[in-house]
Amino acid sequence: MNTSTAGPGIIIIPRQEFNSYAESRNLIEYITRTGKRSNQSDDLLIIGARGVQISQGIETVIHQFEQIQGMYKPRCHTYGRHCHHEFYCLKDTLVDLCPSLFDRENMGELAYRLSDVYWEKGHQVVYAVHCPDRNTGHYHIHFAVNSICLENGHKWNTTEAYTRKRVRLFNDITMQLMKELCGH
Repeated sequence: MNTSTAGPGIIIIPRQEFNSYAESRNLIEYITRTGKRSNQSDDLLIIGARGVQISQGIETVIHQFEQIQGMYKPRCHTYGRHCHHEFYCLKDTLVDLCPSLFDRENMGELAYRLSDVYWEKGHQVVYAVHCPDRNTGHYHIHFAVNSICLENGHKWNTTEAYTRKRVRLFNDITMQLMKELCGH
């Protein structure tokens, strides 16, 4: 799913399902460029997380995702999707409008603020900022979201309407940071 608006970015939701811990691990290693992906780290700018201890390593993150899912397993006998993946692609024109947005510290701040959209709903999230590469050609921020809410065990809901709302939220957050950094 590719959700576009007139704002500074779009959300892309790859048509993949992460129905096992192994698939979730592969996703998190892919976006953080760790594990077997560590040789692909040239485009990695920053990684971070909400609700998990990423400083303890990817194994700890996976274990913490599993713990939350395990807490609610008796209530929901099958999980289906364990993890949700999407990424927010920033439009190339932003580099000219606000070049300071694209330094390491400010991109980290943007990713952190965007991750709050998931975290406020009670979902653990790992994020990583990737620089332009031969596949995307522009800056983008990946999110791996635990499908189970740590507060109540509810599953992540990713309807088309909520995705459009998330795009608007992400664009508003991006525009606010640009205003803080560059005055527009």
